Amino acid sequence: MRNDVIERLFSLFTSADRAEAIAGDLTQERDRRGPAWFWLHVARVTCVLWRNAAAEAPWQLLAVTSVASLMLMVPALAGAASVGLFPQWLGSPVNWVTLFLFWWGGAFWTGAVVVVIAPRRGMAACATLALIGEALLLAIGITAGSHVLSRPVILMFFVIALGVAVPLLAGAALARRRAMGAIAMLCVFSVASSASAQQIEWRDPSPHATKLVTVDTDVQLEVLDWGGSGPALVLLSGLGATAHQYDDLAQALTPRYRVIGVTRRGHRGSSAVTSGYGFARLAEDVARVVDAKEIKNPVVIGHSFAGEELHVLGARYATKIRGLVYVDAAFDRGDDADTQTFNAVARTVPAAPNPTAGDLASFAALRAYLERFGGGGPEGYLRTRYRSNADGTIGGLWAPDAPVRQAMSSAIQAGYKAYDPERIRVPALAIYAVPKSADDLMRRGSSDRLAFPELVARAADDAALRDRVEKLYLLTRERVRNHEKWFEAFAERGQVVELSGTHDLIISNPREVLQQIEAFVSSLPKEP
Repeated sequence: MRNDVIERLFSLFTSADRAEAIAGDLTQERDRRGPAWFWLHVARVTCVLWRNAAAEAPWQLLAVTSVASLMLMVPALAGAASVGLFPQWLGSPVNWVTLFLFWWGGAFWTGAVVVVIAPRRGMAACATLALIGEALLLAIGITAGSHVLSRPVILMFFVIALGVAVPLLAGAALARRRAMGAIAMLCVFSVASSASAQQIEWRDPSPHATKLVTVDTDVQLEVLDWGGSGPALVLLSGLGATAHQYDDLAQALTPRYRVIGVTRRGHRGSSAVTSGYGFARLAEDVARVVDAKEIKNPVVIGHSFAGEELHVLGARYATKIRGLVYVDAAFDRGDDADTQTFNAVARTVPAAPNPTAGDLASFAALRAYLERFGGGGPEGYLRTRYRSNADGTIGGLWAPDAPVRQAMSSAIQAGYKAYDPERIRVPALAIYAVPKSADDLMRRGSSDRLAFPELVARAADDAALRDRVEKLYLLTRERVRNHEKWFEAFAERGQVVELSGTHDLIISNPREVLQQIEAFVSSLPKEP
């Protein structure tokens, strides 16, 4: 759900992507919490973004604000001089119009020029100048009293000066092609609010270009392009994740490979539509990205749910695909015979604790929490996976609107109900997350659970708990071995590798995954 006006407002002080994300989060909550809550938080967020911009480079902001104030002095003095040249018209409508044109026109020009010469700081500088100016004028008005302000000439100067913030901000906003944002921002300034700047505006350090590629009617996919040279790699993320999942790993791949990542439809950054979530359609989306990017014979690497797309690509697009790498993604989804027994034992073994309020205080805190249990990953990935509140705290996992979730869930359930994927016709590598022992299960996790190192000491002092962990470990090994056997029969030219880590091996075992990818690609026949 989008609100273009609020997005434009927020984008005056931050990047367009972040403005869209924050505006979307607030808009989703509006129906549940009401318009009063919504507009109060719009005001609060705007103040936070403005203060973040000021805190990021205060001396630069001060310099730009000083330049803006000096520029504003020119039309201000010119307007006062024009009024003084005709004393016989003091307080007349002619004076009002003349002063209005000089001061408001000069303010509009100042705002536009400041943003042009200082694109990153100009808007924040104009907002700072407007706020300081309004505060000074109100202080002067209160100090002077009504008996002074009632004089026609003084009233004229005071009223016109009081409104100068309007064209100043409008000129700055128009220079950023955000005229509607300026109007909304002026409304926000009338709402009393306060917020502390919890964090400096974050910028993605991963060196990728971002492009939207059209793959269907009204469907565009986010494609991250890390560049590089050599054989091409296409990276696909798991369900609920985005291509930013590979922000770190991709940088390690680019010295030897040409690397792009694709965020599937219905996920943050790509179009969220209510159709097209069948496995064949999702794979076709990837194939269309490959064509659009003019990538020849790539190796496609997919994590988790992306295995379903890999199956289709390897079966129906074998002439376009050089090979497949399944990163804990090659599972027999139609075999759930052991689910009930496995889950019953898993419930008896303590899992990693849920995050506390402190763990959700910021993305840095969330990342530190996840890293304790074998998760975490690039901050760019976490910022697309989770919602952020106006004060910088974490608001929970991001999800598309309910109709999109329903369409996605229905298509996936239908695909799993009669699970019989076509056999793939290209070389493939399946990497599985498998613990080597019960202690390894606790320390490093598995495909089904996060690592929980603190459990090792508890199990050493509790024989019953140790027995349950051992039983869970054996069931885990058996479960994975069944999937491996299925894959070996399913993939005629398939290889199987086991790594000790969590389900998200890209995050928990990046070096080992990188080594396996390099070894696999090196083993493939040379490209024609």
